[in-house]
Amino acid sequence: MDISQAASSILRKIGYLLLHLQSTEKTIKVCIQIALPDEQDFFINVLDRLNEKERKKPLGHFLKALRLRADLNSDVDELLERFLNHRNAFVHNLKEVPFWNLKTREGCMAADAFLTKLHKESKEVHLLFLGILNAWKIQTENETSAEEEACVAKLSKYQSPIIKRKYRNFQSDC
Repeated sequence: MDISQAASSILRKIGYLLLHLQSTEKTIKVCIQIALPDEQDFFINVLDRLNEKERKKPLGHFLKALRLRADLNSDVDELLERFLNHRNAFVHNLKEVPFWNLKTREGCMAADAFLTKLHKESKEVHLLFLGILNAWKIQTENETSAEEEACVAKLSKYQSPIIKRKYRNFQSDC
């Protein structure tokens, strides 16, 4: 594979990963607002917790809130820290990624390795928060209401079938 093909492959992976990260971040934010609310918000209507002002806060804010509201085992805490650092490098400054360069084969390989690692972390984090939401749903199942169903419907729009389908083929092309 020549450099231009490798670079094109990396650019496609960047697009796929961006979509996956957006889905993961929305799941984290919804999960923390619904299943792990701040004590002062505990009795507020679940839909009111999903207000626009809260959703616009940065991912780091939500992960910090999670650490304050839940006891995390060290493996989970390390995963969240790695995910946040790698996600921030990806979103804000790819120059932080060692050897990232789409003009050389070695740079493409470094980019591919980084994207693959971030994708794996994103999937793990996404599944973690979906598990938390599922546990919350099971715990509150006796109190099922139209409100809960509306929340589940709201969450389902964050789970893009396009991402699920395309990410099955997320493999190295370098």
